[in-house]
Parts: sequence; structure tokens; C-alpha cells
Amino acid sequence: MSGQPKSVAAGDRLADEFSPFSGPMSTDQTTVVDDVPQRPFALQALHEVKRRKIPWLWPGWVPANGVSLLPGDPKLAKSTLALDLAARLSRGEVGDPDRPPTSIVVSGEDSVAEVVEPRVAAAGGDLHQVHALDLTDPEAEFTLPDQIPDLEKVIAEIGAQLVIVDPLNRFLAESVDGHKDQSIRRAMGPLHQVAERQKCAILVVAHLNKAVGGNPLYRVGGSIGLTGAARSVMLFAKDPDDPDGERGPCRILAQVGSNYGQQQSARRYRIEPVLLPATGDVPEVETIRLVDEGEVEIEASDLLATPTGEDRTERDEAVEFLEVELADGPKPMRELLKGAPCGERTLRKAKTSRGVVAAKDGLNGPWKWSLPERCNTKAATGTPCSLAAFDEQARNGPSEGVFAPKAATPESVQPSGSSAHDQATLADAVLDPDRAAAIAASVGGEWITSAGVPS
Repeated sequence: MSGQPKSVAAGDRLADEFSPFSGPMSTDQTTVVDDVPQRPFALQALHEVKRRKIPWLWPGWVPANGVSLLPGDPKLAKSTLALDLAARLSRGEVGDPDRPPTSIVVSGEDSVAEVVEPRVAAAGGDLHQVHALDLTDPEAEFTLPDQIPDLEKVIAEIGAQLVIVDPLNRFLAESVDGHKDQSIRRAMGPLHQVAERQKCAILVVAHLNKAVGGNPLYRVGGSIGLTGAARSVMLFAKDPDDPDGERGPCRILAQVGSNYGQQQSARRYRIEPVLLPATGDVPEVETIRLVDEGEVEIEASDLLATPTGEDRTERDEAVEFLEVELADGPKPMRELLKGAPCGERTLRKAKTSRGVVAAKDGLNGPWKWSLPERCNTKAATGTPCSLAAFDEQARNGPSEGVFAPKAATPESVQPSGSSAHDQATLADAVLDPDRAAAIAASVGGEWITSAGVPS
């Protein structure tokens, strides 16, 4: 290459490194100088990559090599849920069976002797496998990200599969601005690196901010950077179906988002008091544990929208308003909203609470609401009853047809079999006119196509 310009010779070197084709780069495509800096990364063709499964500590919920986030309002037993996971790991119910079932608890609000140890014991955990950082010494200090190298050393020392940091804001260094995304990400980034190197799940407990309702991703701490930096984000909240704890205090765990896998169904937990008996010089201790009651059908956003005591009073007023306004028959939803003592969101909650039904007034008419006990009576006069799955918020109108009652007869005033279940079944058949027509006939009605001709 002695006769070639230096720039082209440099292009030859780059072609050898980056291109699958032989020969030098053309001079009109290259502006390379002699001293090309060493690149800080390597290229890897995907055919050289060995595919692998996503490792899980708790399948679908907590990845085994990343940071997961568990936010919730204060005093709802978030810490108890985290310790329950440590107890399950210690028993071999979750985690890698080929590794020690060990965990580390970094607690900044709860006493290890008064809270952490009793709750792990109440959850049936193996106390030999659960460790806690001793922060009782006034000179002891643990801050993130400053002490992350020290944390990694103890993780490697015992081969921990799980680390619980509870709560995050207690351990953030003064240099970390919790309201700035980049600052939070710089603090969380080293945690991810530790999790990946040590193949360890790091579960970070955090508090929700004081906003009401809204997207759960924006309710955690002061920055979206915190949720953005987590591989899995969960939410722990009161059970909206039992806010007063009539069955005992109940909580719901819902998945807000995950970088891996399918969204998990929410789970209900009941808080149960436990009396740990005295043993030797250890006194009798009262504590709590969580009892998993299985899956429930609810979304994380619904948990944040759970009304407080004041909101429930407003909803009760809205229910009374609907009972008065609908006493004489159906009314358009928009007309109701104009005179309602609340906003549309609360009015819709009252609708659900009271069992108010909704139906289109003709093919192009407005949505009308009616009390459930008046639905069959109005059916005899020709006003269509609501189908359970037909909600005006979800549909702008019937796409394939509409259910209409037959002419009034002594038998059709109260059609046999026109239960909510049957109506819901009919609604589910909206995309199958033949099936819909058969079901409609069985409940004393007929299926009218969009053209207005019985199907």
C-alpha cells in the first residue's frame, strides 16, 4: 500500500474490523485520520449469541438479576411483603435451588430485633438464611450509591439471591436529587450492575407521593427515573373491595410494569396477627404475617383510584342522586352529568356501585342510564334494556347489532331467563350474529342488525 494515501490506509484497517467485505473503503466514503482511538466496546453478531431464559427469583414478579421496585403508601405492610419473600426463599419455595437460599435485609425504618426478625419468623422463614445489615451503631453508615461496593462484597460473601432495601429514600446520599431523573438513574445504575454481576435480585421498597389517583408510574417518589430504572415495578395497596377491613385488613399486590414477560394477575393478601411464644430468654412477641388468598381481577390504576373516606361520602351522594333522577325512568347520561353533585369519574363509580345499567336509545341515540329494577318494566314499553358488557365508555355504539325486546305481552314483561348472566352472554356474542340471535330469542328478544333487520 505504499502508493496509497494515508487516509485510505486507515480506511483499510477499519474495513478489516467492521466490514464483512474485503478490500479498502473508497476514499469518497472515508474521512479517517491516522490515529483512530480504540473503541470502548465490541461488536457481536447475533448468530454468535447463545439464547437463554430470563432468570427469575419469583417467576413473573421479581427477576433474579435486576432491580425491582415495590412502592405503596406508608404503614400498609410493604416491608412485611418483602420479608415474606425472603422467608419463602429461605424455605426453597422461590429462587435458584442450586444456590444457597440466602437474603440480606437493609432496613432503615424498622428495628431488626423488634420487627424484621419476628416477621420473618412468623412467615416461617429459616432464620439462618436471612441476614440484616447492623446499622444500630451510630457510626454505621449505608448510603447509595456510595456504599454499593461494600454491599456487593457481602452479597458475594454469602452468595445472596435477594437483597431488600427498605425504604430507598432513607439510604440515598445527599448528592442524589430524588426529583431529577438523571440523578436517580446514576444512583440506581450501580445497583443494576451489582445485580447482574452477582445474579442477585434487589428489591427496593419505596413510598408513593401524596398525589391522588393517576398513573402508578408517576406516583413513586419524586421522579419517573426511579420506575424507569427498575426491571419490574409492583404496587401494594389496600383492597378496594374491603377498604375497612371487615374480613381483616386486606392488601392487593398488582404489577405496574415489567421489562420481561407477561403482565401478572394481581394477588390479594390478608394481614393476620401472630403471637410468637417465649423461648428461653426470648420474650413472647406479637407480630403479623401475610396470608396469600390468590389472584384477583383488578388493575394497579384501580388501586390508586380507591376512594378515601371523604370520597366515599361523595360517591354515596352520587348514588342517592342517581336513585332520585332515575326513579321515573331512563335518562341520558350527559343530562345526568349536568346536574350531578360530582364529576364524571365519581358518577361512574356510583353507577357501578348502584348497579345502574346503560343502553343505547336506538342505533344513533344517546346512551341512557336506568335503575336495574326498572329495566324489565321498561322493556315492555320498547325501551331497550342494558347488556352488562355494553358500557358507553367502551363502545360508541353497537357495531354489529343491538338487542331489542319483543312487543309487550303478559309473558314478556318479565322474560324468563333474562338474567344478568344471560345478558352478559349475549353481549359477548356481539361479533357472532347467529349466536347472538339464538341467545336473544331465549331471553324474549331479538337481535337487530345494524341495518335494522332481524338477523
